Amino acid sequence: MKEFIKQIFSDVDGGGSFKRIATAVILLLIVITVIGVNFFHATFQQQMWEDIKYTFWLSMGFITSEKFTNRGK
Repeated sequence: MKEFIKQIFSDVDGGGSFKRIATAVILLLIVITVIGVNFFHATFQQQMWEDIKYTFWLSMGFITSEKFTNRGK
């Protein structure tokens, strides 16, 4: 299990990836927001939700772009 989690947060070269960690944190914020709205009837401004959502998609795009880079060691 530890190797699986390490593999998730590693980039294509096998090193740690801050982009993947930041994306996981953003996803955690989305999950907390959804739980807060659905179960605790919290209210959030629509713009805040849109900003978090677009930041998540942007970070996913950065992670995807790693596959198309050719970095030399």
